[in-house]
Amino acid sequence: MIKSEENPKPDVEDDLADEIIISSSEEEEVEEEEDEEEEEEEEEEEENIEGSYDENDADHFVLLEIRDNVALANSIVDKLDLKVTGIDTKLDQTTANFDSKLELILKYLSKIQVDSPSEHDRVNRLDQLISLRL
Repeated sequence: MIKSEENPKPDVEDDLADEIIISSSEEEEVEEEEDEEEEEEEEEEEENIEGSYDENDADHFVLLEIRDNVALANSIVDKLDLKVTGIDTKLDQTTANFDSKLELILKYLSKIQVDSPSEHDRVNRLDQLISLRL
């Protein structure tokens, strides 16, 4: 046999190793570029903040919008709370109905069990019937 046919795996492994090395170096370059972009964005934001207003000043319109958003969120939470309460009540009613039905079934089953003959009585009755036929 030819050696290249016997052991083709080393070539494949070498190719994979080369790809891994290349891809890891590309990833490092991409990460470095992303870090540089983030630093530039942070610097621009700091310049914009410093130039627009003082640290203690607040945009009143933004505060009003936040207040409105909080009020809206609270009203939505209240509506959801009412819906959950309604569902909880329905579940409690359904559970109570199931409990009462199960109690009736258990009473009926216990009555059947009391009225029915015991295992010993049934065996004796079968023995009597068998003896009568003989």
